[in-house]
Amino acid sequence: MIAQALRLHETSITRHIDDFVNKKKLKPENGGSQSYLSTEQTELIVNHLEEKVYRYSYQIVDYIWAICEVCFSLSGLNKWLHQHGFSSLRESLINLIFKSKLNSLKSIII
Repeated sequence: MIAQALRLHETSITRHIDDFVNKKKLKPENGGSQSYLSTEQTELIVNHLEEKVYRYSYQIVDYIWAICEVCFSLSGLNKWLHQHGFSSLRESLINLIFKSKLNSLKSIII
């Protein structure tokens, strides 16, 4: 029943339940892969992306390649952006437009 609801194979569910009962294990121990970027490179890119908004993901991939010589796939970049607190590019563009309109209104009022 659980396997059908989660659309997972029954043996996977059985293995997870056995791990929990026998080893009190709540999450997998595989941990993911190492980042391609160092912490300095990550900070540099995050700071750059907070200041400049790109319209397309491939432009960010090109920027990272030019600065760090690290090649991201589009899906890998989207995952990286999400992990570092960036929402979709469309939302970022809308936020930037809103901020610029707000700043121009503030300058008119003052």
